[in-house]
Amino acid sequence: MSFRQAWLLLKAIEEMFGQPVIETQRGGSRGGGSALTELGSLVIASYRQLERASASAAQKELAALEKRIDSGAPAAKRRKLSRKPLKGH
Repeated sequence: MSFRQAWLLLKAIEEMFGQPVIETQRGGSRGGGSALTELGSLVIASYRQLERASASAAQKELAALEKRIDSGAPAAKRRKLSRKPLKGH
């Protein structure tokens, strides 16, 4: 995800909640930066919990798809379905 896309997404999230999810500082001795607000931390924690719950709920369906992969492909070309969350998407 580009820097611009990330900032636009953050701004959209702040508009939805009506309050900031990050705080930014310009300049200073360490060159400025940004940090999550309490709401921002809550949004991320809730999203991660949602990821875990959805992965758990999908285990049966993913196992069924893996069986289809295993039954239709030669052993050398079999691949496991990734259960890792997508990064940057």
